[in-house]
Amino acid sequence: MKIDNEGKLKFINHACYYIESKNSILICDPWLEGLAFNNGWSLLDESSSNKEIIKELTKSKKKIFIWYSHEHSDHFSISFLKEIYTKIPKTIVIFQKTLDKRVIKFLDSMNIHSIEAIDGKRIILDSKLSIYIWAHKNGDSYSLVKYKNFKILNLNDCIVDNKKEAKKISSKINKITNNLDFLFTQFGYANWIGNKEHEEIRLKAATEKIERLLLQHDYLFPKIIIPYASFISFCDKESFYLNAQQNTPEKVKNSPLLNSISNKIFFLKPMDLINLNQSYNFSIKLENLSSNAIQHWGNLFANTKPKEIKISTIEINILKKETKKLLKLINKNFLFLPAILEALKFIKPVCIYVKDIDQKIYFSYLKNNKIYENDDWNIKIYSEVLLHSLIHDYGFNTLRVNGKFEVKNIATYKNFIYFFYFQDLIKENITCKNPMTLLKKILQVSIIFIKNTISFRI
Repeated sequence: MKIDNEGKLKFINHACYYIESKNSILICDPWLEGLAFNNGWSLLDESSSNKEIIKELTKSKKKIFIWYSHEHSDHFSISFLKEIYTKIPKTIVIFQKTLDKRVIKFLDSMNIHSIEAIDGKRIILDSKLSIYIWAHKNGDSYSLVKYKNFKILNLNDCIVDNKKEAKKISSKINKITNNLDFLFTQFGYANWIGNKEHEEIRLKAATEKIERLLLQHDYLFPKIIIPYASFISFCDKESFYLNAQQNTPEKVKNSPLLNSISNKIFFLKPMDLINLNQSYNFSIKLENLSSNAIQHWGNLFANTKPKEIKISTIEINILKKETKKLLKLINKNFLFLPAILEALKFIKPVCIYVKDIDQKIYFSYLKNNKIYENDDWNIKIYSEVLLHSLIHDYGFNTLRVNGKFEVKNIATYKNFIYFFYFQDLIKENITCKNPMTLLKKILQVSIIFIKNTISFRI
């Protein structure tokens, strides 16, 4: 069947698809090639490329809009952005309004046109295509796209794992529509979940992701659910074991937990097309696409292998220097609050064993001017990976996602998260310069601490 040059929903890869109207194309989260998260993730299907999709967009001669849901590198691919800007300089990027304005400032520095989206405010792309965006926790955002009479909700990586969160999103969406056609949502875990021996933790995390699909259905009532944004491999040899318990499309589709809604769940593979102008029953059309997609992804999941990734050895003096610099920066930005929390034992020092140089570094906000070796270690890591975590403001967040480390025990991981959480806050501009926002964040984290819970979610 011939697909018209409008009313087209085309899945590209991982978390990327585009919606095409007569005059415009909206492409979402294009990561189409290369590795993400400091060479920790690869695409399961590596057939897509920036060049081919940009060529396709250029050939359309339509207005091009890109919506980025958040700043993670499997969604916000700078290589794609730079390449499309050289070919289609009038491309417009849409991004949520954030306190730090990092992305908007970055786009301005490249002279790329952007729209800073305000929660729930309609952005009209053309007479038939519009988008609404809402910020979510942890820097994520979600969108509702309207094309003619179709409504497409994209939750991507947003954590919607309890009734309260589901109701909150439902109440916002229902102000615009209570007739949702498509729901795009993540289906696999996307970060470090235990050491190699902790298989039961990963199985539990994978099951919890499946349970989220049912929860989201029961509160958002989509006609069709398209699980996506989980077509990746932990590609480094250090973290490759994390793939073993990962959800696959076949596992999701056949899960007993989803029996009641399995007839609404469909998968797509790269370059699959849905014609929104046709009046056919979408379930019948999608069933064939989904069957082929499940087989396609199943083969890739089964045959993926770790990448050969070269790493450098970093001298201990460089690591110690960057450690002192980071700890000093954090204490300064939070008026020594981290040191106070450490003194009160809300957080504990962290000892990292750098295995390729057989050295230990002791991290302490109280003793940041006296870094010394410790007899025991909490985290085991390579020197180059540690340096990346120290020198980038997204460093330890990236580390938690790519899983290139080993912990002494699960309790160690919890403290590791709390100890370096301040780096995330600096990146988001949530420091003592924004005291009310900081207080709110600290209270949220304190509640988790008091309940003694461990979150593997990002």
